[in-house]
Amino acid sequence: MYIMHRESRDNFSVNLFGLSREQIDIIFEKAIYLIKNVGVKVPHKGILDLLVDYNGVKIKDDVVYFGEDLVKKSVDNLKFIYPDYITPDNYFILGGAHEHTVYDIHSGKLRASNLEDLVNLTKLCDYLNVLGSAPVRPMDVPVYLQEILMYKISWENSRYKSSDIFEHNPKSTYESAKYIYEMAKVANKRFAINLWMISPRNFAHSDLEVVYRFKDKKVPMCVTTMPVAGVTAPIGFIGAYIQSLFELFAGLTLLNLVNPGGNNYCPP
Repeated sequence: MYIMHRESRDNFSVNLFGLSREQIDIIFEKAIYLIKNVGVKVPHKGILDLLVDYNGVKIKDDVVYFGEDLVKKSVDNLKFIYPDYITPDNYFILGGAHEHTVYDIHSGKLRASNLEDLVNLTKLCDYLNVLGSAPVRPMDVPVYLQEILMYKISWENSRYKSSDIFEHNPKSTYESAKYIYEMAKVANKRFAINLWMISPRNFAHSDLEVVYRFKDKKVPMCVTTMPVAGVTAPIGFIGAYIQSLFELFAGLTLLNLVNPGGNNYCPP
Protein backbone atom coordinates (compact mmCIF):
# COMPACT_ATOMS: atom_id res chain seq x y z
CA MET A 1 0.00 0.00 0.00
CA TYR A 2 1.19 3.49 -0.82
CA ILE A 3 -0.60 6.63 0.39
CA MET A 4 0.92 10.08 0.18
CA HIS A 5 -0.62 12.64 2.54
CA ARG A 6 0.03 16.29 1.89
CA GLU A 7 -1.89 19.04 3.67
CA SER A 8 -5.24 17.36 4.21
CA ARG A 9 -7.18 14.17 3.64
CA ASP A 10 -8.93 15.80 0.69
CA ASN A 11 -5.61 16.48 -1.04
CA PHE A 12 -4.24 12.93 -1.25
CA SER A 13 -2.04 11.79 -4.07
CA VAL A 14 -3.28 8.21 -4.12
CA ASN A 15 -2.12 4.98 -5.69
CA LEU A 16 -4.24 2.20 -4.18
CA PHE A 17 -4.32 -0.39 -6.95
CA GLY A 18 -7.34 1.08 -8.71
CA LEU A 19 -9.60 1.78 -5.72
CA SER A 20 -12.16 4.49 -6.31
CA ARG A 21 -12.46 7.66 -4.26
CA GLU A 22 -15.65 6.24 -2.71
CA GLN A 23 -13.90 3.02 -1.71
CA ILE A 24 -11.02 4.97 -0.19
CA ASP A 25 -13.45 7.06 1.86
CA ILE A 26 -15.18 3.90 3.12
CA ILE A 27 -11.82 2.43 4.16
CA PHE A 28 -10.97 5.65 5.98
CA GLU A 29 -14.30 5.78 7.85
CA LYS A 30 -14.15 2.09 8.82
CA ALA A 31 -10.63 2.58 10.15
CA ILE A 32 -11.84 5.44 12.33
CA TYR A 33 -14.74 3.28 13.54
CA LEU A 34 -12.26 0.63 14.73
CA ILE A 35 -10.10 3.25 16.46
CA LYS A 36 -13.16 4.57 18.33
CA ASN A 37 -14.79 1.25 19.17
CA VAL A 38 -12.11 -1.48 19.22
CA GLY A 39 -9.05 0.50 20.27
CA VAL A 40 -5.36 -0.37 20.46
CA LYS A 41 -3.46 -1.98 23.31
CA VAL A 42 -0.94 0.34 24.99
CA PRO A 43 0.85 -1.65 27.73
CA HIS A 44 2.77 1.24 29.30
CA LYS A 45 1.62 2.99 32.47
CA GLY A 46 3.54 6.20 31.82
CA ILE A 47 1.95 6.71 28.42
CA LEU A 48 -1.50 5.75 29.69
CA ASP A 49 -1.12 8.35 32.45
CA LEU A 50 -0.34 10.98 29.79
CA LEU A 51 -3.26 10.02 27.54
CA VAL A 52 -5.90 9.93 30.27
CA ASP A 53 -5.89 13.73 30.59
CA TYR A 54 -6.93 14.37 26.96
CA ASN A 55 -10.50 15.00 25.91
CA GLY A 56 -11.57 12.44 23.34
CA VAL A 57 -9.45 9.64 24.80
CA LYS A 58 -11.01 6.67 26.59
CA ILE A 59 -9.00 4.00 28.38
CA LYS A 60 -10.13 0.61 29.66
CA ASP A 61 -7.37 -1.41 31.28
CA ASP A 62 -4.56 -1.00 28.71
CA VAL A 63 -6.81 -0.47 25.68
CA VAL A 64 -6.99 3.08 24.33
CA TYR A 65 -9.83 4.49 22.19
CA PHE A 66 -9.38 7.77 20.33
CA GLY A 67 -12.26 10.02 19.32
CA GLU A 68 -12.92 10.80 15.68
CA ASP A 69 -11.91 14.46 15.96
CA LEU A 70 -8.50 13.57 17.39
CA VAL A 71 -7.83 11.06 14.63
CA LYS A 72 -8.91 13.33 11.78
CA LYS A 73 -6.85 16.18 13.18
CA SER A 74 -3.79 13.92 13.24
CA VAL A 75 -4.37 12.83 9.64
CA ASP A 76 -5.13 16.34 8.37
CA ASN A 77 -1.95 17.72 9.95
CA LEU A 78 0.27 14.91 8.68
CA LYS A 79 3.26 16.24 6.72
CA PHE A 80 6.48 14.75 5.43
CA ILE A 81 9.80 16.55 5.51
CA TYR A 82 11.53 15.18 2.43
CA PRO A 83 15.31 15.42 1.98
CA ASP A 84 16.53 17.91 -0.60
CA TYR A 85 17.72 15.19 -2.97
CA ILE A 86 14.15 13.90 -3.52
CA THR A 87 13.20 15.75 -6.71
CA PRO A 88 11.30 14.80 -9.90
CA ASP A 89 14.60 14.70 -11.77
CA ASN A 90 16.33 12.16 -9.50
CA TYR A 91 15.70 8.42 -9.51
CA PHE A 92 15.95 6.49 -6.25
CA ILE A 93 15.19 2.95 -5.10
CA LEU A 94 13.69 2.21 -1.70
CA GLY A 95 15.31 -1.09 -0.73
CA GLY A 96 14.85 -3.80 1.88
CA ALA A 97 16.02 -3.35 5.42
CA HIS A 98 18.10 -4.91 8.22
CA GLU A 99 17.89 -8.48 6.90
CA HIS A 100 19.34 -11.28 9.05
CA THR A 101 20.53 -13.50 6.19
CA VAL A 102 22.29 -13.06 2.85
CA TYR A 103 22.85 -15.23 -0.19
CA ASP A 104 26.55 -16.14 -0.26
CA ILE A 105 27.74 -15.89 -3.87
CA HIS A 106 30.73 -18.16 -3.12
CA SER A 107 28.90 -21.06 -1.47
CA GLY A 108 25.53 -20.57 -3.15
CA LYS A 109 23.79 -20.86 0.24
CA LEU A 110 22.00 -18.60 2.68
CA ARG A 111 23.96 -17.63 5.79
CA ALA A 112 23.81 -15.14 8.63
CA SER A 113 24.76 -11.62 7.59
CA ASN A 114 27.88 -10.11 9.14
CA LEU A 115 29.68 -6.78 9.54
CA GLU A 116 31.57 -7.17 6.27
CA ASP A 117 28.27 -7.70 4.45
CA LEU A 118 26.87 -4.54 6.01
CA VAL A 119 29.83 -2.48 4.77
CA ASN A 120 29.86 -3.96 1.26
CA LEU A 121 26.10 -3.85 0.72
CA THR A 122 25.88 -0.28 2.06
CA LYS A 123 28.50 0.79 -0.51
CA LEU A 124 26.55 -1.03 -3.24
CA CYS A 125 23.34 0.71 -2.15
CA ASP A 126 25.06 4.07 -2.36
CA TYR A 127 26.25 3.33 -5.90
CA LEU A 128 22.70 2.37 -6.93
CA ASN A 129 21.01 5.35 -5.18
CA VAL A 130 19.13 3.14 -2.70
CA LEU A 131 17.33 4.90 0.16
CA GLY A 132 16.05 3.55 3.45
CA SER A 133 17.45 1.54 6.33
CA ALA A 134 20.67 -0.43 6.64
CA PRO A 135 20.47 -3.40 4.23
CA VAL A 136 21.47 -6.09 6.76
CA ARG A 137 22.11 -6.59 10.46
CA PRO A 138 25.67 -7.58 11.39
CA MET A 139 24.77 -10.78 13.23
CA ASP A 140 28.39 -11.44 14.25
CA VAL A 141 28.38 -8.65 16.87
CA PRO A 142 26.29 -8.20 20.07
CA VAL A 143 22.67 -7.24 19.48
CA TYR A 144 22.76 -3.66 20.75
CA LEU A 145 26.02 -3.00 18.92
CA GLN A 146 24.24 -4.23 15.77
CA GLU A 147 21.78 -1.35 16.09
CA ILE A 148 24.53 1.21 16.59
CA LEU A 149 26.65 -0.13 13.74
CA MET A 150 23.77 -0.04 11.29
CA TYR A 151 23.82 3.74 11.68
CA LYS A 152 27.59 4.17 11.92
CA ILE A 153 28.30 2.09 8.79
CA SER A 154 25.44 3.74 6.91
CA TRP A 155 26.70 7.24 7.65
CA GLU A 156 30.31 6.34 6.81
CA ASN A 157 29.58 4.60 3.50
CA SER A 158 26.40 6.08 2.02
CA ARG A 159 25.02 9.48 1.13
CA TYR A 160 21.44 8.37 1.77
CA LYS A 161 21.14 5.29 3.96
CA SER A 162 19.67 5.80 7.46
CA SER A 163 19.52 9.55 6.90
CA ASP A 164 15.93 10.43 5.97
CA ILE A 165 12.25 9.64 6.55
CA PHE A 166 12.53 6.32 4.71
CA GLU A 167 14.70 4.63 7.35
CA HIS A 168 13.38 2.54 10.22
CA ASN A 169 16.40 0.86 11.78
CA PRO A 170 15.48 -0.71 15.14
CA LYS A 171 16.30 1.00 18.43
CA SER A 172 15.08 -1.62 20.85
CA THR A 173 16.10 0.04 24.12
CA TYR A 174 16.33 3.57 25.44
CA GLU A 175 20.07 3.11 25.94
CA SER A 176 20.56 2.11 22.31
CA ALA A 177 18.36 4.98 21.08
CA LYS A 178 20.15 7.50 23.30
CA TYR A 179 23.57 6.45 21.96
CA ILE A 180 22.37 6.74 18.35
CA TYR A 181 20.76 10.09 19.16
CA GLU A 182 24.10 11.44 20.42
CA MET A 183 25.89 10.01 17.38
CA ALA A 184 23.41 11.73 15.07
CA LYS A 185 24.01 15.10 16.72
CA VAL A 186 27.78 14.76 16.31
CA ALA A 187 27.49 13.54 12.70
CA ASN A 188 24.81 16.12 11.84
CA LYS A 189 22.42 13.38 10.75
CA ARG A 190 18.68 13.07 11.04
CA PHE A 191 17.32 11.11 14.01
CA ALA A 192 13.82 9.69 14.52
CA ILE A 193 12.10 7.19 16.80
CA ASN A 194 10.12 4.40 15.14
CA LEU A 195 7.10 2.92 16.94
CA TRP A 196 6.15 -0.47 15.52
CA MET A 197 2.61 -1.75 15.71
CA ILE A 198 2.45 -5.50 16.38
CA SER A 199 -0.59 -6.57 14.38
CA PRO A 200 -3.30 -6.88 15.33
CA ARG A 201 -3.65 -3.62 17.37
CA ASN A 202 -0.77 -4.04 19.80
CA PHE A 203 2.37 -2.18 20.81
CA ALA A 204 5.40 -3.62 22.60
CA HIS A 205 6.21 -2.18 26.01
CA SER A 206 9.87 -1.79 25.00
CA ASP A 207 9.00 0.41 22.00
CA LEU A 208 6.60 2.49 24.07
CA GLU A 209 9.32 2.95 26.69
CA VAL A 210 11.66 4.49 24.09
CA VAL A 211 8.87 6.83 22.94
CA TYR A 212 8.12 7.79 26.54
CA ARG A 213 11.76 8.50 27.39
CA PHE A 214 12.19 10.68 24.28
CA LYS A 215 8.91 12.60 24.56
CA ASP A 216 10.60 15.81 25.76
CA LYS A 217 13.34 15.90 23.10
CA LYS A 218 10.95 16.95 20.30
CA VAL A 219 12.41 14.47 17.80
CA PRO A 220 10.41 13.11 14.83
CA MET A 221 8.52 9.91 15.60
CA CYS A 222 7.09 7.46 13.09
CA VAL A 223 4.49 4.74 13.55
CA THR A 224 4.73 1.70 11.28
CA THR A 225 2.66 -1.43 10.82
CA MET A 226 3.01 -4.49 8.58
CA PRO A 227 -0.12 -6.66 8.94
CA VAL A 228 -0.02 -9.88 6.93
CA ALA A 229 -3.28 -10.64 5.11
CA GLY A 230 -4.65 -13.98 6.21
CA VAL A 231 -2.30 -14.21 9.20
CA THR A 232 -2.43 -11.04 11.33
CA ALA A 233 -5.07 -9.23 9.23
CA PRO A 234 -8.20 -10.18 7.25
CA ILE A 235 -7.37 -12.13 4.11
CA GLY A 236 -9.54 -9.86 1.96
CA PHE A 237 -7.96 -6.92 0.17
CA ILE A 238 -10.24 -4.24 1.63
CA GLY A 239 -10.21 -5.68 5.16
CA ALA A 240 -6.41 -5.71 5.22
CA TYR A 241 -6.33 -2.07 4.11
CA ILE A 242 -8.80 -1.11 6.82
CA GLN A 243 -6.73 -2.78 9.53
CA SER A 244 -3.53 -1.19 8.25
CA LEU A 245 -5.03 2.32 8.37
CA PHE A 246 -6.69 1.59 11.71
CA GLU A 247 -3.31 0.73 13.22
CA LEU A 248 -1.40 3.54 11.53
CA PHE A 249 -3.89 6.29 12.37
CA ALA A 250 -4.29 5.12 15.96
CA GLY A 251 -0.52 5.10 16.39
CA LEU A 252 -0.17 8.51 14.76
CA THR A 253 -2.80 9.95 17.09
CA LEU A 254 -0.99 8.46 20.08
CA LEU A 255 2.31 10.01 19.00
CA ASN A 256 0.74 13.42 18.47
CA LEU A 257 -0.57 13.40 22.03
CA VAL A 258 2.57 11.98 23.67
CA ASN A 259 5.11 13.85 21.51
CA PRO A 260 3.36 17.11 20.59
CA GLY A 261 6.55 19.01 19.80
CA GLY A 262 7.88 16.54 17.23
CA ASN A 263 7.09 15.99 13.56
CA ASN A 264 5.13 12.75 13.86
CA TYR A 265 4.29 10.75 10.75
CA CYS A 266 3.62 7.32 9.28
CA PRO A 267 5.46 5.88 6.25
CA PRO A 268 5.09 7.93 3.04
